[in-house]
Amino acid sequence: MQADALWTEDGGADYSFDTVWDSRSEVKEQGFLIWMSIAFRSLRFHPTPDPVWGVTLMRYIAGNDEGDYWPHVSSRISGRLNQEGTVSGFENVSPGRNLQFIPYASFRNFRAVDDRDPRQPRFNRINAQGKAGLDAKIVFHDSLVLDTTINPDFAQVESDEPQNTVNQRFEVFFPEKRPFFLENSNFFGDTNSGVFDRSRLLFTRRIAAPTFGSRLTGKQGPWNLGFLVADDRSPGLTVPDFSPLGGKRAYFAVGRLSHDFGQQNSIGTIYTDREFDGSLNRVGGFDASFRLSKNWTSWYRGVVSSTSDPSLGYLFGQNHEAALDGKGRRFYYEMVLQDITPNFRTEAGFVPRTDIRSVSQYYHFYGRPKGKHLIRR
Repeated sequence: MQADALWTEDGGADYSFDTVWDSRSEVKEQGFLIWMSIAFRSLRFHPTPDPVWGVTLMRYIAGNDEGDYWPHVSSRISGRLNQEGTVSGFENVSPGRNLQFIPYASFRNFRAVDDRDPRQPRFNRINAQGKAGLDAKIVFHDSLVLDTTINPDFAQVESDEPQNTVNQRFEVFFPEKRPFFLENSNFFGDTNSGVFDRSRLLFTRRIAAPTFGSRLTGKQGPWNLGFLVADDRSPGLTVPDFSPLGGKRAYFAVGRLSHDFGQQNSIGTIYTDREFDGSLNRVGGFDASFRLSKNWTSWYRGVVSSTSDPSLGYLFGQNHEAALDGKGRRFYYEMVLQDITPNFRTEAGFVPRTDIRSVSQYYHFYGRPKGKHLIRR
């Protein structure tokens, strides 16, 4: 069994990444051997004459609940990618061109039974529906990925896990599972890897029924970028046909740009826009992340929102959040500060509660006894 994922220090493993590679294993008297073959076109990298690649190998032993790494990954240092080994010798390699086009077509025929006369039931109407669409992926400059979808079909997407939505004071969060929105979602800057949830300025479940969508994500040198445009038919589908809003669509535009510098530091900006039938909601601001030491990191984001709605008038709000994280061999610490004003709104994101000012802290101590009678094998 094999799996592929993208790993980021803030977000962990993202298993929405799906590429082509092969592996096999064989058990020997001295141990075991593993072969892995990954096509260069399955990876996204900038070609150089003599590149140096980072690599980390990990073996998990379920019986001991033990993970063994090469090279050694110290729990005294926060992060894994900053402790990876290096591999060289791949000269003049390139990922080549990567173009993917996946068209689809579906047809549905539905007939209803008229059983008002039990002795002579019959079909009273035929409802035939056809649907076609296209998903496309184009890779530019070896690292920029353009994903486009027209009339997408999400019928194969895994259903949501059951949650209690009755008598809830705040909105219930359902995670995104549609592949088009999942891949490379970390480029839009929302990562909630800690104990306490932070505001999500982009929550793609708001785009419930798109007819088109396009995303450009990737990394060019120290720059990380993510852009998204899409429409949404759902606001016009959830009202009666005679409503003035019937059949109308909402439109989304999202932009995110960040710059890496120093030792795992970054600063970035984000902008979101949702417009529907004369109303609009725009959110913009900046964020920064700094590695204070090998164990401690800090993060801050400040954004403002501007909302214009015929029924509510004009609303202006602010959202400030900061976090401090510490990870060591024997401890984990997290502190999150939130200051969200009453009129802050993000119709493209997920903020379950406004008008709040809070400080949350979490501390976990790990005991690592060395006595053989205290450790079960």
